[in-house]
Amino acid sequence: MMKPNRVHVLATLVFVSQFAFQWQAVWAKDVTYTLPYEAALVYPAENWLPAPYQKYYEGMTTSDVVKLFTTDSLNRDGIKFDSLEVEFDQDNNSYNVTIVTDDSNASFYPFAHRVFVGNYTAALNGVNKCKANDGCWNKNNTRPDEPWAFFPQFGLPMVMQKSVLLLNYPPSTALTEKDYLNTFTMNRWTRVLTAVGIDDPTLYETIVDIRPIAAPGSNTSQNLPDAQAYFNDPSGHTGGYYINPQLKQMLDPQSTSTSMTLPLVVLGTPAREEWNNITGVGKDILKTGTATIPGASKPTPFILGNHPDVTTYQCCSASSSSECKDSHNLIPDEEIDVQIACWAQAMSENPGKDPETVLSDCHARWVTNRSKNADDDRTFCALARIDSNECFGKDITWATAVKYCESHNNNPCATSACPTNSSLD
Repeated sequence: MMKPNRVHVLATLVFVSQFAFQWQAVWAKDVTYTLPYEAALVYPAENWLPAPYQKYYEGMTTSDVVKLFTTDSLNRDGIKFDSLEVEFDQDNNSYNVTIVTDDSNASFYPFAHRVFVGNYTAALNGVNKCKANDGCWNKNNTRPDEPWAFFPQFGLPMVMQKSVLLLNYPPSTALTEKDYLNTFTMNRWTRVLTAVGIDDPTLYETIVDIRPIAAPGSNTSQNLPDAQAYFNDPSGHTGGYYINPQLKQMLDPQSTSTSMTLPLVVLGTPAREEWNNITGVGKDILKTGTATIPGASKPTPFILGNHPDVTTYQCCSASSSSECKDSHNLIPDEEIDVQIACWAQAMSENPGKDPETVLSDCHARWVTNRSKNADDDRTFCALARIDSNECFGKDITWATAVKYCESHNNNPCATSACPTNSSLD
């Protein structure tokens, strides 16, 4: 007998093509579905990771890793569950996933999770094509402790996200930490999202990387394989067809029912270039509008911005600090970031809004009229003070930055010196 007041779903997934699935659902006991054997190829594992990374996954089976990242996804989707089990089915060479939950949103997982594995299998084709081409894989990497490694975006919201990020590639620390969001880049972007008033920032941090390759966090981008050739090739001649299918799935999950997809935030030069390759909309920062991904049925509202780390390399225009050199664009770059975060929040609430109008409203709030609102002015000052290159790596807390701003009339450029946490004493 079924227990009352519990969500029960059994999903039957029928493979239609390499990247498309039909989904049927009937209510049964628990949320139960099967992942194909390819899960063992795309989830990080001790048996195929490069040697420096193997210790981080030592003793973990594929079932363990799938459980780890699926638990993170459920939590970040805000789906409450009693238990999660992942078991290898040796007879069928597959993985059985069972979620015990009262949350009906878990019923979206059978379809989304399997599509994930299919798309990442396609991305792996691109990785293998690169490895087969002399001079492509691990190109000019001078860090033997951080070799390139295939690493998809597991552990992020899969079905309840409110917007999507298009980025370049994950730093190797995401692989070693087993957490896509526990990196300098994403910790910084979370701070920006929170500052503009977003209570659940992880729902705005579902990432599609145009190159799902964990690699050193600096001096790497120019050496990575061409995203369009290796990861967005529908013909399969040069690579796998991954970027467009993954974007379509993440931007239009089953949990949405609007005429537009979720909003897309495109950050960094490589991601902007790839978005232009896909849509032809251009590459200018703060460019916004709508575009339709080839093969998609709904248009996507989008905005283009800097990489989240750009601002942290900047200082105030008049700073004399030795850390600054020729990078003095702190305030304009910070203004770009808060406008984009503001835009993402507003568009997620209603993707049918005019993107240009929303951006104009965000510009009025965070640029034109910021000084007229004490809370916004202090928030912007604290963000800029923490992000300044003078404070890079000094672990300045939000409370320290706020106190600095309160003592300097919300002027993040009042001094060149970085405040210390001891200043709170």
